[in-house]
Amino acid sequence: MAEALVLSLHTVEDHLKSLYDKLGVASQQELVARVFLDEYLPEMARQTPLTVRGRFDRDPRGSTPSTSTRPTDTLRSRFRGSG
Repeated sequence: MAEALVLSLHTVEDHLKSLYDKLGVASQQELVARVFLDEYLPEMARQTPLTVRGRFDRDPRGSTPSTSTRPTDTLRSRFRGSG
């Protein structure tokens, strides 16, 4: 990735570490698990239909009504809120 972006490996590692810190994960594997548990699984439980591109078919405002009672924020909202 560093070579493709014409960046040093150290710079890419620093950016990834910063991203992981903002998202509250420690590794790529944890990030994938978090995205699955926080984003994908709730949509499947709500039986949100998929578009022809394989994405969840959400209302025009870009979100589906939340039926979750989880006290934690979703991964997406935590990332947007940190800057």
